[in-house]
Formats: sequence, structure tokens, C-alpha cells
Amino acid sequence: MADEDKPRTLGDFLRAKRQAANMTQQRLAELVGVDQAYIVRLERNQRRNPSGEVLQGIADALSVDVSDLLTYVGVRPSLPEPQAYLRQYYGLTDEEARTQAALLEERNRNQTTKQSNQTSDTLKGGKHERNQRSAARTTTHDA
Repeated sequence: MADEDKPRTLGDFLRAKRQAANMTQQRLAELVGVDQAYIVRLERNQRRNPSGEVLQGIADALSVDVSDLLTYVGVRPSLPEPQAYLRQYYGLTDEEARTQAALLEERNRNQTTKQSNQTSDTLKGGKHERNQRSAARTTTHDA
């Protein structure tokens, strides 16, 4: 979803996800364990700061990541450690998660080194071009 298409409020996000799931407000309320009026107020942005329990229930009912909901109430969740993430979301063993995390770290180091080298080369290239232009001007003035 492009940034310009991203819902601006929690209510807009909830409504869009609920409608995409072909779910009524009543059904969402039942799944979350709240009154339908509560869902209506959330979608109309008349209810601020729902509890973590309610947000988790909504995330589960709509099959979205709770961190997507948390961003709308001002919480910026931190990312889990790679090994923990790999174990939890992909069901890897400790050893598998350690191996995959090491590969990711190596990839990140390589990308950082490559970007650093490209920046350095770009800066050197610019200096080289300036030196060539300067030399050309000097040669032209001497003639």
C-alpha cells in the first residue's frame, strides 16, 4: 500500500481492513469481546487509546499485525532480535535461527560496505573531474 493510500487514522484503518474482510461491525465486536458501539466509535475516531487487549483482539480478528494498529495510537514497537523473530515467526530451531541471523548480519555488513565504497568512489570521481576541468582551464589560458 503506497503512503498516499495508507489510512490516516486508526478508524480509517479498521474500517478498511474490516470491509476488506467482509466483516460487519457486529461480528468484529463479537470476536474482540466489546460492544458494537465501541467498534463504531473507534471507526469514527471518537474513541482514543483502546487498550492493548482490544488492539490485540482486533489484530487477531482482522488477521493484521498488532504493530500496524499500535502505530495509529502513537506506539512505535521495537523490532525483535533476529533470532527471536526467526524462531517465533518461522518456527526455526535455535541453531537454524542463529545461522540465518548470522547470514542476515553478513549481508547487512556487505551492503553497508558496498554503499560506503560507492559513496567514496562518487566523491573521488567528483574531485577527479574538478581537477581535470581545472587543468583544462590552465592549459587554455597558457595558449
